Amino acid sequence: MGGWNMLKGVDVYSILDSISYATVILDQEGTVLFVNKEAKKLAYLTSPSLAEDISFFHAIPLPWRNIVEFHFANIVDTGKPATVDVSFDDLEGRKNYFEIRGSLIADNDEVTNRILIEARDVTPQKVFENRITAIAKEQNNLIEHANAVVIGTDARGYITEWNEVATRIIGYTKNEIYTRRLLDLLPWEEFHAGFSQTMRAALAGEVITNYEAGIRNRDGKKLTCLINVTPRRSTTGEVVGILMIGQDITELWEYKTNLELKVQQRTEALHKALQKEKKLVDIKNRFVSIASHEFRIPLTSIMRNVTYLKNGNGSVQAGDASTRLDNISLQTRHMLMLLDDVLTIGKTEAGQMTANIRPVTIKPFLAGLIEEVQNSMGNTHTVRLDCASPDLQVMSDEKLLRNIFINLLSNAIKFSPSGNEVFLTVDVHGSFVRIAVKDQGIGIAEKDMELVFEPFRRGSNAKEINGTGLGLSIVKKAVEALQGKIDLQSQVGEGTVFTVKFKLD
Repeated sequence: MGGWNMLKGVDVYSILDSISYATVILDQEGTVLFVNKEAKKLAYLTSPSLAEDISFFHAIPLPWRNIVEFHFANIVDTGKPATVDVSFDDLEGRKNYFEIRGSLIADNDEVTNRILIEARDVTPQKVFENRITAIAKEQNNLIEHANAVVIGTDARGYITEWNEVATRIIGYTKNEIYTRRLLDLLPWEEFHAGFSQTMRAALAGEVITNYEAGIRNRDGKKLTCLINVTPRRSTTGEVVGILMIGQDITELWEYKTNLELKVQQRTEALHKALQKEKKLVDIKNRFVSIASHEFRIPLTSIMRNVTYLKNGNGSVQAGDASTRLDNISLQTRHMLMLLDDVLTIGKTEAGQMTANIRPVTIKPFLAGLIEEVQNSMGNTHTVRLDCASPDLQVMSDEKLLRNIFINLLSNAIKFSPSGNEVFLTVDVHGSFVRIAVKDQGIGIAEKDMELVFEPFRRGSNAKEINGTGLGLSIVKKAVEALQGKIDLQSQVGEGTVFTVKFKLD
């Protein structure tokens, strides 16, 4: 058998001596047969130094001896190569890493009776790997303990990162959440559609900032998080997922919502107050305009009659004096009624109109009002009362009922200059009583029907008829104080029907 170092005419030792990594050849007993130049450079690691004819096991450091013997025996027994990673400090204290591989080799006769030991210096790779591992560990530690919700997903939306704050706020652990899609956590439909769009934008490479996202925690509570969404890219620049960093702003969001609601409510209240103030100013202006006219006429008449009687020096005839005194009395009553209406409308605006409920027998009560109105209006019209039940009683307030029907009957007569009859009808429907006042007068235009219930408002076709525009406003307020309803039906030139509806008890 020829020398192993001259296998098939090739000087193996010369080749092994020129390679750039440490190489040692052993026999099956572990005796060193060959050490190349690179292996000799590592002589400081062995004691004694590796050299031909010494035991490899006795030369290697103790920490490595057991593992080397184990792998050596395994190679001899199985014939399969083995690889082991080892590290050591060099003479300057720097950490070095080697990948050591052992394998059987054959001689010229194909007999595998030697072991080839190769030691490759992998320090640069190991240092790089350790650095990458440290960076990854530091990054994971930063994500895990960041004082913010940190959630990562892959391109399909499945969760890949989930830190401690996310667990604390949302309630799910990593093991529970890693198999779920982030969109499954969104509670509100309005958030779901918007967040899907945000996910698509981020996966397209767009950075999303200050996005309000809805999340449902484990207990079902709805949370709001302010998040920034950043695309995650591979080493080739391809977007492979998203990373979201956010803060729980549920309390702030609720506070902001409540504040906005309060601002809206106060704005509406202020608007209503301004509208009311504007309305009051408008009412006062109309009152000044109408009242000055309404007071001027009777005052002028009173002054003229008083002057006539004063200057008569006893020559005024008794009949003439009586007529003028009656006129003074009539004009005085007119002004008193006007003042009473103004005071009544003032009470209604101040919320001081209240009902003093007691039993009222309707038919005799209305009959008395009819007589009073006919007399005050000069008996120009006949008011026909239709009430089938003479003993019908309602629980109501006589004073408020008087305000209602004195005004409705007076208006029916006043605005029926060409007619001579007014109809007052009482009927009962279930637990309600309905009282209708119908005239044959000038009617009310459709555009004026809502306005006529406002103070100092009059129909557009009533300008030539004296009045303040307070009567129907008083009627409406009195009906409301009695928790009733009033209905108006009218047609210009054909008359008007006011129907008031009350509960019987």
